[in-house]
Amino acid sequence: MDGRITVGICTWGRASLTRTLTSLSQQSRKPDAILVADMDERPSTAGLCAWGREAYGLPITYRHVPGRNLAFARNACLDAAGTGRLAFIADDQTAPPVWLAALGRALTPGHAAVFGPIRGVYPAGAPDIVRMLDAHSRKPPRRGARLRSGEADNALLDLSSSAFDGLRFDPKLGETDGGDRDFFRRAWRRGARYVFGRDAFVQAHVPLEAASLEWLADREFRRGKAQFESFSTPRRRAALRVALEGSGFSSAARFAPGELARARARLGASRAEGFLSAAREAKRAR
Repeated sequence: MDGRITVGICTWGRASLTRTLTSLSQQSRKPDAILVADMDERPSTAGLCAWGREAYGLPITYRHVPGRNLAFARNACLDAAGTGRLAFIADDQTAPPVWLAALGRALTPGHAAVFGPIRGVYPAGAPDIVRMLDAHSRKPPRRGARLRSGEADNALLDLSSSAFDGLRFDPKLGETDGGDRDFFRRAWRRGARYVFGRDAFVQAHVPLEAASLEWLADREFRRGKAQFESFSTPRRRAALRVALEGSGFSSAARFAPGELARARARLGASRAEGFLSAAREAKRAR
């Protein structure tokens, strides 16, 4: 396994990147390289990257990847890391000093990637129901659970694994919030095995505009559409479509007992509606 670790940051031109870079400068295990892939239409974070190099001596390479397509930015990070190890962190996340070292320890032989927990940090004014849902966090799975996919933010990939050879994030899913799970699911089918690093957490600083049920429901709708696109066979797509159409998920969202249960049901209904929307679009296109 290549001892080098490249840290990839895909950014939408957010000023919060400053906070992310500061946390990387404090790592006990220093990154060997940092690739910032900026998806904004203009190179809006080039100056922040220059600041990070000057203020902290960080080994930052800046790459402008316009188009607001996450897949292009993810793939730029894959290219930069080559066959070494690649850690992803988001531009709204910060990592404690032990983060990168903890990811490295968790990526044991026989595993192609390790995923770490994410702890949502909510702003003043965030609704109580959003805090209770805590849908911006990533919780550890039950012990012994078999991981078949995952999200790229707060993950470390061993790109020397044959499961990642030539594999790329799908640009068709780069705007639907489902490309990460599709990528890791395809790698799993090629033999990749995953582990969860419970000690390698990062904090996700949630902006106020994302701290609402409406924002979360819209995210689940996009994920439902991406789920349809990533399903491997028409038979599986058709089976889930029939099941969802007969399930009465919208009624469940309205009549679930308790505010928290209704909120969870609403998000589930939004994902189902996204899947069915994509199914209808595909049917019209035939």
